[in-house]
Amino acid sequence: MTYDKELIGNHDFLLSVIEEAPYGIIAIDLLGNITIANNQSLELLGIEKSVDELSGLKILEVISEID
Repeated sequence: MTYDKELIGNHDFLLSVIEEAPYGIIAIDLLGNITIANNQSLELLGIEKSVDELSGLKILEVISEID
């Protein structure tokens, strides 16, 4: 297996673990941009966007929109 294939496999595994976790997970970068989120986090926070729509948004902007 090449290094690239192994890296892609590890990335896919990590994403599946995050999505299947029984609790909400949101990861942000140093600038406050959402890089990863799972559906459980959206449900817990009452966010009405999809996980894909959150990617790249500022966490503070998303939180300020929560009622």
